[in-house]
Amino acid sequence: MQRYHLTEAMVGRQVTVDVYGPEGTGLLVAAGVRLDLRDVQALLSRGIQHVFLRDEIFPEVPDLDTVPVHTRLEAHAAVSDLTAVLAQARKERPVAELRRLLQVARKLVEEVLAADAEVADLGPWDAAGADRSEHAIEAAGLAVQIGRHYPLSRDQLLRLCVGTLLMDVALGRMPESILGQSRLLDADGVAAMLAHPRDGWQLVHRWLPSVAPTAASVVLQHHERMDGSGYPEGRQGRDIYLFARIAAVADVVAAVRSDRPHRRRFHPAQIVGLLQEEAGVGLDNKSCAIVLRHVAIVPHGAIVRLTDGSLAKVVAHSPGAPLQPLCIVLAGGLGQTVQRRQAQLRGSGVYVEEILDDWPDAVLQRARRGQIR
Repeated sequence: MQRYHLTEAMVGRQVTVDVYGPEGTGLLVAAGVRLDLRDVQALLSRGIQHVFLRDEIFPEVPDLDTVPVHTRLEAHAAVSDLTAVLAQARKERPVAELRRLLQVARKLVEEVLAADAEVADLGPWDAAGADRSEHAIEAAGLAVQIGRHYPLSRDQLLRLCVGTLLMDVALGRMPESILGQSRLLDADGVAAMLAHPRDGWQLVHRWLPSVAPTAASVVLQHHERMDGSGYPEGRQGRDIYLFARIAAVADVVAAVRSDRPHRRRFHPAQIVGLLQEEAGVGLDNKSCAIVLRHVAIVPHGAIVRLTDGSLAKVVAHSPGAPLQPLCIVLAGGLGQTVQRRQAQLRGSGVYVEEILDDWPDAVLQRARRGQIR
């Protein structure tokens, strides 16, 4: 599924998925509605930055998300609420909020296990952005997919999922002046970021004592690295608990797939290169190998530019060849009717170069004139 950055250029486009308010509360726009200028302005004023729109070029390509949108909305509300509660001084443990998060974690695990085991499609490109809760949800889905191929038991996957959902819980207490930095942090900001795994573990230990120690280890150790270069304790190799090693890979992949205040998201080839370089060095080797074979680096439904300059839409994955999925490619010169053809990139020498936010305006105009067949 393609996720679109919301701008006034979206006027006239049709929404394919219900749009809810921040943190999944309150239906704002129902699926099927065509956006007018007031809709766009109202959504932007409510803090909505992305929407899911009907693809005018390939409307027949179905959605294929391992974790459905409604589950991500439920998880977003659960993670956000628990994080907000733990950010406040309180005298009672957040029992109801933790129970809700556990229910969401079970649902997320079951949906990953029920999906195609060969390649998981764990969310639209740039799903997480700078939103901490969405980042945790994407990382949790990735961690469960890695864990199922390790393989881990259902109970182990649930604890891994809970730990990954909670891994950045201490960031809820950190000021936005640090979290929203678009430049390098100062000394105080660096110290706060280096402390957040231990601070998060202490929050879990004090306020969520029913969380299993193996899940809590993810909160403490997800920034440790195999070569000892991580933090907060500089652990190495198997001295880092397995769940934390898996979550570290999921955390990195989820982070580089999205734009951040200080950088643009990575291109798919950069993600593959990062995993190949860090495997067995900073990151767990087996977890990196599982991602490269069993996770859609280029998600289903993504609009892409190929290395030969063509534009295409991804319709199926190629296990073990993450940059060479099955695509429908647009072909045809200026002034000609554009033809659509299916292309299996694997073994062709052509790769996905870039994932686009939308079709170029010129392509959309030609589609509206009936010049794409």
